[in-house]
Amino acid sequence: MKLPQVLQILEDLGHKCEHPGALQYLEDSTVGKLHVYPNGANVIPGKVSMIVDIRDIYADTSNELTRRIIQEAERIADDFGVNVNHKQNLEVTPVPIDEERKQLLNQTLEKHDIQPVEIPSGAGHDILIVGHHIPVAMLFVNSKNGVSHNPEEWSSLNV
Repeated sequence: MKLPQVLQILEDLGHKCEHPGALQYLEDSTVGKLHVYPNGANVIPGKVSMIVDIRDIYADTSNELTRRIIQEAERIADDFGVNVNHKQNLEVTPVPIDEERKQLLNQTLEKHDIQPVEIPSGAGHDILIVGHHIPVAMLFVNSKNGVSHNPEEWSSLNV
């Protein structure tokens, strides 16, 4: 098993946790940062560090996904006779979206002949700060070619 396969297994786990009673998978996990040591093109790595970003709209499924990823990493390490260590750097309590605010956004969009699509998201942005104090909702806007969190990201009013 090669590193890309290991990463794919970890990514796939992000789509296997389901919140009880939910109709769809809600959480998201991304391996977005790797440090390979010694990082030579022709050198077999002696160590690989990665950051796995796990988000969900429910704390219990986020915790379950974290547990499953650690369990799978430990299984893979055992299979290959290598060590795995994990450290949780940050735990963010999800902020519930206010139903009244969400309906207001939907009604506003529909007045302009835009059909809203509800997307459960663990995205934080400013909601994680203000959402513990006031009711919040979030509006996502399509980006050109679906590119997000990248220098090529572009959104326009002229769709």
